[in-house]
Amino acid sequence: MITDALSYPLRGSGILVMIMGTIMGMLLQLATFVPVIGLLAIVIFYGYFIAYYYQILQKTATGSDVEPDWPDVSDFIDDIVMPALQVIGVLIISNLLWALAIWQTGEDSILSWTGQAFGMFYFPMGLLAVAILGNLGGANPLRVIPSILRTLPSYAVVGSIAVGLSFLIDYIINALPGNPILSNGIATLLTLYFITVHARLLGLFYRKEAEKLDWF
Repeated sequence: MITDALSYPLRGSGILVMIMGTIMGMLLQLATFVPVIGLLAIVIFYGYFIAYYYQILQKTATGSDVEPDWPDVSDFIDDIVMPALQVIGVLIISNLLWALAIWQTGEDSILSWTGQAFGMFYFPMGLLAVAILGNLGGANPLRVIPSILRTLPSYAVVGSIAVGLSFLIDYIINALPGNPILSNGIATLLTLYFITVHARLLGLFYRKEAEKLDWF
């Protein structure tokens, strides 16, 4: 499962999609200098990222082993805006304890670190449930926490790899050279690789543990 996910972005049309996404990221860097157009470009670009993530996760969960092409978006609200709002919603739900801990004890407390760790571990399962069930209610703690407990230790491996890869890519991006366009292109390429691996890994996890999760 892990080897499959790590190699998945390099299969079929995956390389072409990553190249196209990287070029778009570099063009986006130029577009940000134009206030209104730049903001719109950022929304559309990251909306495409999320739509692509959902497409990989859902196709993998239903048995596909071929990486999809770049999303064909026909409805801006349903295909771009709604998935983006769902991801934001899962992020908020996942980090409520962290935010509460910071408010009560400050950023450097043990309680704050525990809340952050919980949020990072909660997020993949919450996002998986939302993507599979099609609504933000999938991220309800009454669904997510029992789902995590039912699928341990398999989910612990998936969650740890997702978090570890995220930290690794974030570290590399922060160490990139100062040229903004080149740095943005490399950062986009690494981000595309990460979301592709992440989506594939969660999709494979769901395919393996669907019976235990029992969401339908």
